[in-house]
Amino acid sequence: MTEAPAQGRGARSRDAILDTAGELMARHGYAATSISMISAACGLPVSSL
Repeated sequence: MTEAPAQGRGARSRDAILDTAGELMARHGYAATSISMISAACGLPVSSL
């Protein structure tokens, strides 16, 4: 069975969010990394996070 297009986008978005969050947290620390920082860095709206 093939993956539906929406599921593929969701997986790519999830990967982008996790990769970006990890990089920002490594650089700034967990407590100093905000949702808006992650959103701006990965280019996805806050509502996607």
